[in-house]
Amino acid sequence: MYFYFCNSLCFLRCLFFVIFGIFLLRVYHFYSSAFERLHKQENATLFLNWTQVNIEKPPLFLDEASARTRLNELLASPTSKCTRADAQKASHGLTFHPCPAQRNDLCLLISSSNTFGSFINYLNCLKWVIFVPFGSDIVDGMRGEIEVNYLMKFDEWTSWDLSEIENPLIGTNFSATLLNLDSPKGNRKLNSETLPKTFTKITSLLSTRSLYVNFRLPKSGIGVVNEYYDWVLGNFYERNLALIGAST
Repeated sequence: MYFYFCNSLCFLRCLFFVIFGIFLLRVYHFYSSAFERLHKQENATLFLNWTQVNIEKPPLFLDEASARTRLNELLASPTSKCTRADAQKASHGLTFHPCPAQRNDLCLLISSSNTFGSFINYLNCLKWVIFVPFGSDIVDGMRGEIEVNYLMKFDEWTSWDLSEIENPLIGTNFSATLLNLDSPKGNRKLNSETLPKTFTKITSLLSTRSLYVNFRLPKSGIGVVNEYYDWVLGNFYERNLALIGAST
């Protein structure tokens, strides 16, 4: 009986060590493969193969801080510069100097509020086509012939309704275009997350020699930041609009 008891105890101990060894081996393989996958992902991120990157449509960032930094760097890196001496005469509070034209024949303004101020007359447009909310005072002080199109239901919108704007844009060549689609102060109905798509839709219909845009990034939202980045980059590659400068 004693001999049989000893053999059973040894057998149980051996069986325990075998099972425990198999468990440790499985744990090792699990964490080893997980670490290998993580290492490959880090290498793919840190050592991006640029021959496989489409520079006209670069990969999106998943980290919001990095996405905002990349957008800021893009806006801070003009692809064109005005060298004319009279560009210094009127910056109108901007941190860059847009190239002034001697004369712009036809200009477009789509704006939710009077944001551009005296910069509007700086463009020296002979004729304006403008789309503004009903009751807007943006027309006051503007020079040139003005065709006003009031957006009668603007105060009810949660996103821009382009049905009243699209047709006049198609087939028209504008010398300059000003866009401000943000919600006016005191009116927060417009969903800021829809604005990048609205900018993209408007500029896809536009034929304009120069484009001036005012937009405000939301406090959070990586998707919106990435969409603005795509839109700014697309203006260069798809619409042949070089970046002159940006101001905050």
